[in-house]
Amino acid sequence: MQLRLVTYNIKSGLYHPDGLEAVARVLEEADPDVVALQEVDRGTRRARNEDQTAWLAARLEMPYHCFGAATPWDGGGEYGVGLVSDLPLVGPKVDHLWVPHGEGVGHGAREPRVVLSATVEANGKGEALTVMVTHLGLTEEQRARQARQLLERVQEMGGRPVALAGDLNAHPDSPEVRLLAESLHDVLAHVPETERVTFPSGDPEMHGHDFLARTIDYIFVNGAAKAVEARVIADYSLASDHNPCEAVIAV
Repeated sequence: MQLRLVTYNIKSGLYHPDGLEAVARVLEEADPDVVALQEVDRGTRRARNEDQTAWLAARLEMPYHCFGAATPWDGGGEYGVGLVSDLPLVGPKVDHLWVPHGEGVGHGAREPRVVLSATVEANGKGEALTVMVTHLGLTEEQRARQARQLLERVQEMGGRPVALAGDLNAHPDSPEVRLLAESLHDVLAHVPETERVTFPSGDPEMHGHDFLARTIDYIFVNGAAKAVEARVIADYSLASDHNPCEAVIAV
């Protein structure tokens, strides 16, 4: 089985004047089998009370979707991560990740973080890939702890094929990403960071000398899965402030 997986931080559909429709056009062009979404709203006022994961699933004519709530939103609704798929999503599970608490911890650092996992099954073939989607925290300490939790979650899969995707808020040479790379394969590890810019969106060559341009979005696979091809999708339409990443994964 081969699956085309795209990971995309969509900034709640707030970055482009066309909102989620602009996001949908980018995803439609990529033609994925599975989409891992970050910064997704469900029922918030700013999202016009829309379930954005469900909306994108309907717009892309992908029949399966699930949402992992991380943060209750002021005024109602939730904010978190999601999965959209052409194939069934079996056993969706949300695990909360460590965040600091106490006096002196800023609001951003306290923001709840989760990982949403579900198994994508090829109907009648007995082949499956568990996809995990996450959005890690803002400080190195919490990302390091969260990375260890993610590895523990992968180990719980018992050697079954796994893909981990999302916005990790960290460079490839950061301790937390290197920790993940000790056990998992970064599907774009062979590409220089200057050529795999995922933030800000648009042409990576535009940001060659911009110290803020960086790789912070990833797809990892474990040893039971193989990335056949992978790329950063340079989104010239600027549907979000991130470029999506794509991998064709074989299990």
